[in-house]
Amino acid sequence: MSERLAHRDTALEALSDELARASAQVAGAELLEFIRAEESERSRPAVLRRATHLLARFTRGLLALEVDESSGEAEFRVRRGDGPLRSLDELSGGERIQTLMAVRLAFVEEEESAALPLLLDEALATSDDHRITRIVDTVVEIARQGRQVFCFTAQPSEVAKWKVRLEDTGVPFRHLDLDEIRGRERVATLPPTLEGPPTRTIPAPLGDDRETYGRRLAEAGLLPGVDPWAPSADGLHLWHLMDDVSTLHRLLTEGVHHWGGLLRMGEAVPGFLADCGVGPEVLELLGARARAVERASELWRIGRARSVNREVLSRAQGVSDVFLDRVVELAAECGGDGAELMARLDAGELARWRQSSSEQLREWLETEGYLDPTPRLTAEELYLRLLEAVRRDVEDGRLETGFLRRLVHTLIPDG
Repeated sequence: MSERLAHRDTALEALSDELARASAQVAGAELLEFIRAEESERSRPAVLRRATHLLARFTRGLLALEVDESSGEAEFRVRRGDGPLRSLDELSGGERIQTLMAVRLAFVEEEESAALPLLLDEALATSDDHRITRIVDTVVEIARQGRQVFCFTAQPSEVAKWKVRLEDTGVPFRHLDLDEIRGRERVATLPPTLEGPPTRTIPAPLGDDRETYGRRLAEAGLLPGVDPWAPSADGLHLWHLMDDVSTLHRLLTEGVHHWGGLLRMGEAVPGFLADCGVGPEVLELLGARARAVERASELWRIGRARSVNREVLSRAQGVSDVFLDRVVELAAECGGDGAELMARLDAGELARWRQSSSEQLREWLETEGYLDPTPRLTAEELYLRLLEAVRRDVEDGRLETGFLRRLVHTLIPDG
């Protein structure tokens, strides 16, 4: 029992200490060592699963926690959406703090028999506005789960930072000035004003149909397009999948903007999907649409290759330093299209450019995947092949041909 209490105390102390210095001093190896020291074979899966769920809640489904054993030795990693695995020291300061809090709190929950108060000391020290937002929002999410949190600081400016963020959350809080309680003269006062980091307000639908609401989101800079080069639909904005703008608005105001984030929040927070109006049938429909986007993107990529830019051309064979700037400029005029670039080089648009250089560059671009000689599909060809690929979902009523047509038009607007 004493050993378990010692572990719990160590975790609490380490959490408050790590949060104060995480941005500069914490490395992934240190956290991995902590994990190895604390967890047993029996508790490891439960702790990792809980930490993953906590991280999903803290980041609204953006980050996932994994243990990577591909190198033969287990390493602690974090994944953003369908992006690559990253070590702790490759994360931003805010992401690193959220990850640390998720892991530490998961171990605390494993050891405790009741929800003990969380103690944070100078948690906002040396933090910029963006990182402050991440820290406070994470602490607010912990408090919403029913845990009492004490935040200690000797800095009046840090008190102001907490109050500015907390006043907008709806979470009850109290500010206790120990000097005032002890009857001592206060040596400093809070700044009269302190503006938090700018936030973008999610526009309400106001009776808009889907297309109108999409335009309003785009005008607010909140609606990215479909990226056909994305490896999956994980980062796809929910507007591309949903018809009900009221449900979409609810999810966006909850901080869930993407398909992958919706799935992770659904796993991490019981009842979240139902509370937002996403029942099992709706989730099944959205899943079918997400799969259709992935398949349509695969078909769109036939005959296309990734954009050719300076970084690519600086590594390419056949492009000498003498010609690099001019070839980069020509590639930009071609919109990064490798096929058009090669056609214009072959046509002699660059003075003194040699045919042998074109041959070397073409071979390198094809080998590296920046040039695909396969004929591209027309819009109708893409639609027919997509319809065949998702026929089961169409026949079972999970997909409508109208959505497929809309998707094809999104990928090939002039088709």
